[in-house]
Amino acid sequence: MTVPLAAPLAHRRDDPAVAVAHLAGQRLAVHVDNLLHGLHCPPNLIALPRRDGAVVGAISHRGNVIPVTDLRRWLPWPDAETPPSRLLVVCNGTSQAALLVHGIDGVSRTRRIVRLHQKDNEHDVFHTVAHLPPVTKDEAEPVVPLLDVAALLSLTATWTDTHATDASPGSPCQAYAVNQQRPLCRQRRLSTLAASRWR
Repeated sequence: MTVPLAAPLAHRRDDPAVAVAHLAGQRLAVHVDNLLHGLHCPPNLIALPRRDGAVVGAISHRGNVIPVTDLRRWLPWPDAETPPSRLLVVCNGTSQAALLVHGIDGVSRTRRIVRLHQKDNEHDVFHTVAHLPPVTKDEAEPVVPLLDVAALLSLTATWTDTHATDASPGSPCQAYAVNQQRPLCRQRRLSTLAASRWR
């Protein structure tokens, strides 16, 4: 089930928007250019047995089987008594994957986006923060870590290529998927989003 969007929110390059979600009490953000859907997580994921890593299974959505990543498998994350019940479907080029989250808070404009970790590290997926507008005048600016989707897909090496027809190792479509790891989402990216609560 796709989480509904409310009033359109036009995207401006000088005032980028991010989707904000929370996982076990920790907030995180995804740039709207890397966001496709917010979904309810099915009770049973498609099994994708692996010896290690953060990929915990997959879902079937709109004709695609999309791998699901749990960031808590990799990063020092707070504990939670209840399992995550939502998914963020993210993209980079034609590649798609999903993230487990407990809730999707909505879409927000950013005051500014600042990179903190200046040295590239192949194991880092959070090197930048997004400053969000305060809810009230007396409130401090909320600062949320911004997920680098391209880095996440490169690190997990697990995604669905929406243009792929042959997923065998070394196939042309697999090489195409690797070459498409770029910061922008595919051409059919989101053009409007909503400043609303997704529960």
